[in-house]
Parts: sequence; C-alpha cells; structure tokens
Amino acid sequence: MYPMEETMSELYTIDIFHMFQDELFQNTAYKVIVTNEDDDRVVYAVHRIKGSGSKVREIVVDKSSNHVRCSCKMFECAEIPCRHILAYFSRMQIDDLPNEYILRRWTKSAKAMRAMVTEDGTEFVEELLSSGHKKLCDMKKVCQDGEGSVIKVPIIRDHGFKEPLQVRAKGCGK
Repeated sequence: MYPMEETMSELYTIDIFHMFQDELFQNTAYKVIVTNEDDDRVVYAVHRIKGSGSKVREIVVDKSSNHVRCSCKMFECAEIPCRHILAYFSRMQIDDLPNEYILRRWTKSAKAMRAMVTEDGTEFVEELLSSGHKKLCDMKKVCQDGEGSVIKVPIIRDHGFKEPLQVRAKGCGK
C-alpha cells in the first residue's frame, strides 16, 4: 500500500475508498510537466506516459494557498481527487492527502457527528421523536372518527370513455 492509500482506507467509507484507490493506481501512468509559471500560480500539463491520443489535462496550483485544480473537474463533480491531482501530489512527494481534499461526507466518522454524540443530545432527540409520534397517533385517531381537518373530495366513478375521432390517413387518397 501507498502511505496515502493506507491513511485513506482508515478515513473513507468502503465505496468511496474503492473509487479513490482506482484513481490512486491510475496516477502512476501519468507524467506531470511544468508548462507555465508566474507570481501567482504554476500550470502543469498531465498526460499519459504510454498511449498517444490521450487527452492532456491541465493542473493549476495557486502559490498562495497551494490549492490544486484540474481541468477534468472530477473533484468538483465527484468530490474525490482525480488521478491527475494525485499524479501531481506524487511528483511533489506529498504522501498525505491535504485536508481540503477529504470531504467529511465521505468519511466513516460522518455518521458519528450527529446530535446523539452526547447523552443530553440523545435524550433531547428521543423526546422530540416520542412527542411527534404521539401527535401523529392523535391525528390518525381524529381522522378515523370522521372529525378533524380532513379535506373530502368526491370521487367520480363514471369515467365515460368515448371512441377517438377518426383521422384521415396520409397518402394519395385513392
């Protein structure tokens, strides 16, 4: 395992980890070359080592924030780093994925970060649920007795279907 792979296997959920792992394995097939550099950013071209005709992607690194963006927009869409960004991290010998590329929603700990983290929070949620359940049961009883604010709509049983109009077929008319 790569160091990054091992860390992410502990953080990500199984499905997201498998997607990440596929991207991580694919990054080794890419070459990263500096194409342009100015005071604010560095632009890299990322392309496959073997296989002509593959699309060249562009990585833009903001020097002030070290934020990396890829022209494939996979991170913006699927919210996991693409193989091009991972190839850049590999070239820069970054072994741990920066926190800004790890979305909490894809981590195993996302489920644990709810209101029921504390005992007081658990009691509060249980009270709300039982109160809501009681109100629903009361509403159901009122509706079954024929009282309450139920909107009654008459149901028309006679549908009265009619034959469709005859339409003249196209053609010469003979």
